[in-house]
Amino acid sequence: MNKLLFFLSISIIFNSCEVENNKIINYPSISIINPSQELFNTGQDINIDILISHDEVIDNILYIETCECTNENFNTLELIELKNVFQNEWNYQKTISTINIPTDVMCDYNIEISAEDISGNERSKSIYFHLMSMNEN
Repeated sequence: MNKLLFFLSISIIFNSCEVENNKIINYPSISIINPSQELFNTGQDINIDILISHDEVIDNILYIETCECTNENFNTLELIELKNVFQNEWNYQKTISTINIPTDVMCDYNIEISAEDISGNERSKSIYFHLMSMNEN
């Protein structure tokens, strides 16, 4: 009888461990709709359109946009840090105007965005694009 209880206890322990390992983790979804290209011409507007969604709720969002140019006067940094969002969707749209950047200046843009749900599950995504004069001389 003791052997039967022992084997029964062991099988219950293994089965309970097995259930924990099969747990599906659901991460926030990050969609970068725009920009949809990697190269932009100086003077062109660059549209940014990002959608974050989750079956449950989004807790924290971090948006970092850097622009490093051959002329440091045009370097930029934008940081958006949102805590306790508690929404299923978050959308961010903006337009970067490059009309004031001279044609002899090239810039590299990098956008990194991360989203975390209330359980601490985090997803990150980044995009890189380049600005330069593409006029034929």
